[in-house]
Amino acid sequence: ESLAKFKAGEARVMVATDVAARGLDIRNITIVVNYDTPNSAEDYVHRIGRTGRASDKGTAYTFVSAWGEEKKAQNILSIMEKAGQEPPEALKSVAAGKGSGQSSSWGDDWKKDDKDDWKKDD
Repeated sequence: ESLAKFKAGEARVMVATDVAARGLDIRNITIVVNYDTPNSAEDYVHRIGRTGRASDKGTAYTFVSAWGEEKKAQNILSIMEKAGQEPPEALKSVAAGKGSGQSSSWGDDWKKDDKDDWKKDD
């Protein structure tokens, strides 16, 4: 029912799993958001392939964790370079194993005391 409403234009947003990455041919999808980073380059291509069908234009956004997703970031980086797109510096940094390239002081004022409790420095 949700897919039928999306195809008919009655629903403007569809949230889906990787099941929707293949086999759906729906025109006029302009944006794809990958909440989690695809595991392989092939999965990435299939997911973002939902937008920009035929001669249509589309945009894909992918959330990539700054740590622990080097291989996934490398997959995306490779696809973008092959497509002649300029990857963001943060993606290049993650792919190189350097995190996002941005520092963060979030949580610096919290520390663990000897009793295994966390407390905030004032």
